Amino acid sequence: MSAEKKYWQVNTDKLAKDIRESARKATTEEDLKMSVEPLLQNVFTQIGVDVDMVQYEKAATRFKGKADAVYGYVTIEYKVPGKLSGKANAQKVSEQLQRYLSEQAKAAGQQAEDFLEKAVGIALDGEQILFVRFTKVAVLLQTPVPIEGAQQLLIPEIGAERGFQALGPYPVSSHSISNLLIFIRASARRPLTAKDLATVFSPACEIARQAVSELYSEVIRAQRRHAPSKESFFVI
Repeated sequence: MSAEKKYWQVNTDKLAKDIRESARKATTEEDLKMSVEPLLQNVFTQIGVDVDMVQYEKAATRFKGKADAVYGYVTIEYKVPGKLSGKANAQKVSEQLQRYLSEQAKAAGQQAEDFLEKAVGIALDGEQILFVRFTKVAVLLQTPVPIEGAQQLLIPEIGAERGFQALGPYPVSSHSISNLLIFIRASARRPLTAKDLATVFSPACEIARQAVSELYSEVIRAQRRHAPSKESFFVI
């Protein structure tokens, strides 16, 4: 079996180029999503992410809207090419991601803020990419891979704060896509909520059925080992 790929073994230059090319051909959000999702899922699989967990068009309950793609703690929202250009547009998209993450955190109950600290919101219009993170303490968040060169000029001056923070938007490049892969690798796992656990361990799940069968067999074997032999008798 080949070794699992790390994010830095992925050709992020080519992936960024393919995403930008998809944006040039797309005219709607759905066009971009249908073109880019296969590209991302191919790479996600290479770095060990379970793409079968993805939920498409995950609806919110408190406001009108559906998250395009949710991979565990990671929410990806696709936008029509060029949507992230301009401060006002980027702010609206950031607020949309914040609402999606806050809605998902409700399922964690009293651990909502713990959920949010693990969560990542990503907006992608094929030309630019925006990350939204949450922190319980006042701190200035940074991307795992530093954004270099001219992209640094696009970062607005922000102070350390508690709550949601937006990183970007940054042009789609090797650096920004490397950050996307790091966030995905770190956060794309099933949240420990009752609903998600039920999805994995419900009677309809093959793994759950196998686990119960093995546990039952082990209990029966243990009973047989400790049961008195039929030839045993008492002498009075």
